[in-house]
Amino acid sequence: MSTARERRSSRVPRHRDVGRAKVRPRARLVAAVLLAVVVVSGVGVLLSRTGAGPGDAARAYSFASARYDCDGFQASTTESLRERLDQGPCAQGVSGIGLRSVYALRVEVERVVEDGDSATVRTYETWTTPDDAPGAQPGDHTGRYVYLVKRVDGTWLVDRSYIVELDGTTIDRDLDPEIQAELDSVDG
Repeated sequence: MSTARERRSSRVPRHRDVGRAKVRPRARLVAAVLLAVVVVSGVGVLLSRTGAGPGDAARAYSFASARYDCDGFQASTTESLRERLDQGPCAQGVSGIGLRSVYALRVEVERVVEDGDSATVRTYETWTTPDDAPGAQPGDHTGRYVYLVKRVDGTWLVDRSYIVELDGTTIDRDLDPEIQAELDSVDG
């Protein structure tokens, strides 16, 4: 015959005890310190990657253009580009530089060629233009763009942008040979 004490010790563990391992306080402290190191390291990596590269600048510019986002436009472009475009959407409203109104914009960075504080970025972009967009062909579209990007005070900014292909049709341009060489650099 078993005693009450034996019956209690042979019981199935209560729900809160199932799957719990006993962890020593020192092991908890070590685990907490390791977790803190991992979190701090991760935050450092994320902060160092904010606006990290030329591809990010091209992507930000494209989205700002598509959304008529004055702040995004200012933050992703050089002063030189803003002057050439007469401040884009910021000075003349949404029609200032013919920015497109789009849905479902997707920007894929295909290639980045960096050379010091300059870079050339090629993107493949897809979007849908609504039926009521002024001066635009409604429907689904694709385009290949090349962005000339410069690092200014540590931040990559778009200095020029070119449409290379639109809806499968190559866009031919007479460009300055230096600019053409930069555009060609992303094809090689």
